Amino acid sequence: AKACWAGRVAGKGLVEREKECQNMANEAKRFYDLAVDLNPTNAATRLERAEVTVYAGDYETAVVDLTWLWQHQPEQQATVISLTVLSPSLYQLALSSTFALSLPQPHSMVMTDMVMIAAGVFTMGSDKGGDDEKPVHQVTLARYQMDKYEVTNYDYGLCVVAGRCEPPRNSSSYQRTFYYGNPAYNEYPVIYVDWTQAKSYCEWRGARLPTEAEWEMAARGTDGRTYPWGDKIDDTYLNFNGTVGDTTQVGSYDKGANYYGVMDLSGNVWEWVSSDYKSYPYIANDGREELLGNTDKVLRGGSWFRDVTYARSANRNLSSSTDSSYYLGFRCLRSP
Repeated sequence: AKACWAGRVAGKGLVEREKECQNMANEAKRFYDLAVDLNPTNAATRLERAEVTVYAGDYETAVVDLTWLWQHQPEQQATVISLTVLSPSLYQLALSSTFALSLPQPHSMVMTDMVMIAAGVFTMGSDKGGDDEKPVHQVTLARYQMDKYEVTNYDYGLCVVAGRCEPPRNSSSYQRTFYYGNPAYNEYPVIYVDWTQAKSYCEWRGARLPTEAEWEMAARGTDGRTYPWGDKIDDTYLNFNGTVGDTTQVGSYDKGANYYGVMDLSGNVWEWVSSDYKSYPYIANDGREELLGNTDKVLRGGSWFRDVTYARSANRNLSSSTDSSYYLGFRCLRSP
């Protein structure tokens, strides 16, 4: 089962392969349940069941086995900790265990990289898009740091463990019944979070959501690219057009990086930005950046099921700030 998860490659057939892996994990759990019933004091069997049950989503059983190992096999305590932090959902349940005080602090485990975007003047909007992309105008921005990747299930889960974020409204994805909380999808984008949840996560990290202008400058650069990487597009650059059929691990498409190395700005999941959906020209102090809820917010970047039209860097979409779905994610930004 572990080899199956490790052997995944983004592209056609990915979701079908993952379903096979999940079935293997569930079958392995049934086997280890029988093995532990037959010999409950076998440390190796307890350890193996603890690992497989995390992937099967049975966190209660995993905590039982990890607690037994902590108490009866002191030499395995480092392994107990490493298995516990495989899944933030397991980590949260383990906070009431006998080894809770030995767990690391959630904030110390965030794995996000940030990339510096240079100050500059860029062209915002496009004459080739919808009416909401007009008029084309120039915007000047100071430098800022942007997340290299979309926020992952794992990093968002740490905020939930810390008590600063609400869990996603659904733990599934479009085709996967067990997505959020499954270690196999730790490095996949978190979904089913609304605008307020995204904002809360970024603030927990000492960051914020990007403005619409900051997002577009990162995606287009100062040379006015059609897509973050240039002007050509096919399914080797991004996850779009339903080719995969669901989200992919962040950073899976090396060719899709922008000039600075930021990944997945087009495709995979739509990304919340801070801005209210208002007409152009973009003026930061006209009320669109007041960070109020219950308004229509801008979405950027297209998603795994949208076509080439929505993958353009200048494309704008909108959604109510209270919406959440299998195609909505986000990334954070920090001003230096």
